[in-house]
Amino acid sequence: MPPFAAQVIALDLDGTLIDSRHDIANAANAALDEHGLPTLPLELIASFVGDGAANLVDRACGPTAPSQVRRAVLQTFAAIYTRDAVVHTTCYPGVVEGLSHFNSMAESSGGPRLALCTNKPRAMTDRVLDLLDLRRHFSVTVAADDLPDRKPHPAQLLWVGQQLDVAPETILMVGDGPQDIECGKRAGAMTVGVTYGIKDPREMRAACPDHVIDHFSELLELVRRA
Repeated sequence: MPPFAAQVIALDLDGTLIDSRHDIANAANAALDEHGLPTLPLELIASFVGDGAANLVDRACGPTAPSQVRRAVLQTFAAIYTRDAVVHTTCYPGVVEGLSHFNSMAESSGGPRLALCTNKPRAMTDRVLDLLDLRRHFSVTVAADDLPDRKPHPAQLLWVGQQLDVAPETILMVGDGPQDIECGKRAGAMTVGVTYGIKDPREMRAACPDHVIDHFSELLELVRRA
């Protein structure tokens, strides 16, 4: 990866900072069951994560489910998941320590500030950030319904740059899915893919990120070398 000087590190949430597969799958299956649809294996539902709650529910319902049923399942899923967002969900190893270290770098030596860019709806995002005490680490957060467009559209990253008064090329976008990498590339940002997340790493690698890491702590080393 060529040398860079990131002024902002923009981080995806599900699959990058937190392992939320079980809580998402449990809420989705409870919603499907409530509306008379078959439940699905955890790993299948996990493969739907990354493109927002509505897309996840559409995929879980299947192509033959009527639109009114999809809407009802989405409403039920949102209520259940927002209530039970952090029953099994935890941060990936090294995340809390890494975020704290970046915050210390920013305060003491002008290191990169942190932003959160997620396709998770705002209400669900806020619930997770509060229950896991993660909100304090971020200068700005942007969720799926805060802007008209979400990842892979570059709008979230461009908005982050505007809010923090930095050029897109000085932002480092970090995520586990192809939508994260494509978002970064379309915004003109640098990109890092993580292999430990929810999405199949092969999908992320196919998007050709600038760099790939296998553990969150490697992001610290990457930024230190820049």
